[in-house]
Amino acid sequence: MEITEINENGKLILQLDGRFDALASLELEKKLGKSLKGINELVFDFANVKVIASAGLRVLVQTKKQMSGQGAMKIININDSVREILTITKLIKLLDVE
Repeated sequence: MEITEINENGKLILQLDGRFDALASLELEKKLGKSLKGINELVFDFANVKVIASAGLRVLVQTKKQMSGQGAMKIININDSVREILTITKLIKLLDVE
């Protein structure tokens, strides 16, 4: 998965491109560990994410917990397949999805 990072004065946009699977989750966790300091708004852009695995869901939940103490987190541009997975797992209620 390719991750493009856009930082705009405390707002971090992460554009994800590819499969959000176990390998991509490890890569994203490393990036988030370095990138969340001083961030008060985090946006995941899923426009190019075709599928999300359980490891990807875990990263989203962990990041949501971390961001709850420092700012907002939302997910934008999800496709029907990802929306269905978030709905089935009931994470759609926990995560701010647009």
